[in-house]
Amino acid sequence: MAPRPSSSNRQCLGLTTDNKRSWQDHARNVCILFKTKLAVLKRIKFLPQLILESIYFNSSIPNVVYNIVVWASVSPSLKEDIERIHMRAIRIVCKVLTTPADESSKLRLCNPISLYYVKTLLVLTYQSYHSLNTEELNILISKVKTNYHLRYSLNLEVSRPRSEFGRSSFKHRAVLAWNLPPKHVKECASVKSRLKAGVNMNLSEILVSLKRG
Repeated sequence: MAPRPSSSNRQCLGLTTDNKRSWQDHARNVCILFKTKLAVLKRIKFLPQLILESIYFNSSIPNVVYNIVVWASVSPSLKEDIERIHMRAIRIVCKVLTTPADESSKLRLCNPISLYYVKTLLVLTYQSYHSLNTEELNILISKVKTNYHLRYSLNLEVSRPRSEFGRSSFKHRAVLAWNLPPKHVKECASVKSRLKAGVNMNLSEILVSLKRG
């Protein structure tokens, strides 16, 4: 059961924040939720792998990564806690004691939670770029205005926020994530479908760029 929010915490649309605009408590609640789902997986690990995969990726993961673009700016230690729980669950789903290193780049089962964050960033930014999001999200990004360097013609203007809060914001990180993929990805009819199809782009590279800010 998730801890009862303190008087300084506020909940809205399933997210918990405090008066310092921090998502630390929400991430802690995610850890608790994740551990609960891990315990359920342990009790049903005798089921066939395909059924375990369906339960985990269609039920557990969507709850964990819900609105991850909002709260992913939490401390590295909390992110590591979430990743550790995820990998423990993967070992149960894959029915192995350890995750094989040679399969980590091939199986989507081994994708870290952080890559769900990158994919969601790209999809939301694609929608904002083409004015498919709400107006509040659409106005957060600014297209590069240039008649040169056609390779970068679909890029967005990068701001340079001075505060850690600004560097962790959706506005800043969405632009960093969007500017890295090749142009043909940005031109496709649906970035989400291309990501699912395994488009040739290095999501790990994008993740490293986001960590540098």
